[in-house]
Amino acid sequence: MNTKDRTAYDDFVDNFSVEWDILNNLKLKGNFSLERVNKSTDIFKPADHTDFATVEENKGSYTKGNTVSSSYDGSLVLSYFGQFKKHALSLNGGWNIQQTSDDYSTYTINGFPNQQLDHPAMGAGFLEGSTVKGDATMTRLMGFFGNANYSFDDRYFVDASIRMDGSSLFGSNQRWGTFWSTGIGWNLHKEAFMKEVSFVDQFRLRMSTGYTGSQSFYPYQALMMYQYKSELAYQDYIGTVIKAFGNSNLKWQRTNKTNFGIDFGFFKNRLSGYFNYFIENSKDLLVDVNMASYLGFDSYKENLGETQNKGFDFNVKLTAFQNKDWRVNLFVNGQHYNNTLKKISSGLSSFNDKADAAGSTKPYVRYIEGASVNTIWVVPSAGIDPATGNEVFICKDGSYTGTWSEKDYVPYASADPKLSGTFGFNIYYKGFELNTNFYYRFGGYAYNQTLVDKVENVNPYNNVDERALYNRWQTPGVAAIFKRISDRTATKPTSRFVEKDNYLSANSVSLAYTFRTDWIRHFGAQYLKVAMTANDFMRMSTIRREIGTAYPYAHHYSFTAQLTF
Repeated sequence: MNTKDRTAYDDFVDNFSVEWDILNNLKLKGNFSLERVNKSTDIFKPADHTDFATVEENKGSYTKGNTVSSSYDGSLVLSYFGQFKKHALSLNGGWNIQQTSDDYSTYTINGFPNQQLDHPAMGAGFLEGSTVKGDATMTRLMGFFGNANYSFDDRYFVDASIRMDGSSLFGSNQRWGTFWSTGIGWNLHKEAFMKEVSFVDQFRLRMSTGYTGSQSFYPYQALMMYQYKSELAYQDYIGTVIKAFGNSNLKWQRTNKTNFGIDFGFFKNRLSGYFNYFIENSKDLLVDVNMASYLGFDSYKENLGETQNKGFDFNVKLTAFQNKDWRVNLFVNGQHYNNTLKKISSGLSSFNDKADAAGSTKPYVRYIEGASVNTIWVVPSAGIDPATGNEVFICKDGSYTGTWSEKDYVPYASADPKLSGTFGFNIYYKGFELNTNFYYRFGGYAYNQTLVDKVENVNPYNNVDERALYNRWQTPGVAAIFKRISDRTATKPTSRFVEKDNYLSANSVSLAYTFRTDWIRHFGAQYLKVAMTANDFMRMSTIRREIGTAYPYAHHYSFTAQLTF
């Protein structure tokens, strides 16, 4: 069939820079970058396409879309560096501007009786109520910044920076945000008393604290917005309705980050790595605040929320064995963190009530002060009663009941893992290289929604998973993990389906060989390397992966060769 599903784009990128060495230690540098992307999409389905098998008229469709994205970024930086005996000083100050814009439009024409009429102009027209759709956004930022770095005798370090940014994303009264950071470091291994400790090559203590800001928001979140509606046209005028309630005092979302860290290297750096402990407090979080219904809006944006993340991360590398022909390296890294909601808005509190009233079969995020947003909230379950095949729930007062109630919700487990990261090894032997990378995650939990949707909350008269028939409770006195098949009530969030989420996968394994120069010189080559790589070829999990309920992951195998003459 003459169908189309095509996407094409043109990308123009330009980067320009100029430097002026004013003095030996003083430099002025300017940068300007520009990018423009023009993307088009064409999707054509003729009348005999299966999408229109049950359609009586206006069969066939042509969807055409276009997106133009452009951005520029310019900066001007004045830099100074000076060194005086044991002192070193670096100063930087500058100014920058940024702009991004997107213009998107799309429309769908219907009525293409045959495959040869494959141009939008050949269609019958828009369906009733259908129009051209699109959106256009623009964001702008201008900022000033400065930083200073001082070191003494390559032992002590002090860093400080400050930045002031004005962004179009925020309210007209709060465009500007000020962010600063400072840090100190101590190269302990440079001290005289450490010279006798021969196995220490590096041991650095460091601490930093400061504020960062975020701009990942809708461009017009602070503005009062109106929407034109053609159905409200009167004479030569088009009516508008207020689309969003603005907030001229909406300000930057700020995060205070504090870090304590150690960098180390022992035994001629055969054992090296780092360890960090961090605390991140986010204030003035942008959240939706509920409004009275008679005002015409459900909510508006306000700075009300506060969250805290704290934890640690580490990275360790070890050269386990090394001689003339062999080198064996091991590595492991990981991270652990806890998330806590310190303060929430009335809008988030009312969200909990609305979600409770909805009675969903899926656990949802509950915004509770002092709890993590990744907490799994369910009603505790004592399992399936062997006598009746009904589920038995545990109330907050410890009593048992056969009735599920949202009043018995508890923070049952957390989806945050105790530890996650990667590990692997690299082996080199006379031109051979074996590289591995594995990902691990353990200590967290997950709600197995697949079992709920595919086993208990199904119509057993349809084509179903066999467990929906054979793993249900059937015989009085015999224990079962799923309730009786005659119970057609929807299974609500229950601890019965909370499972440990431990996971291990092989991200990549590669075997390569670099040929010796004297072997390949005979045919004029200078370098030849061949490699075989396998990606995502193994996954192990404490939660059984249900085949066919999600897009399957793929095993990737590749062979590469690099040849230089």
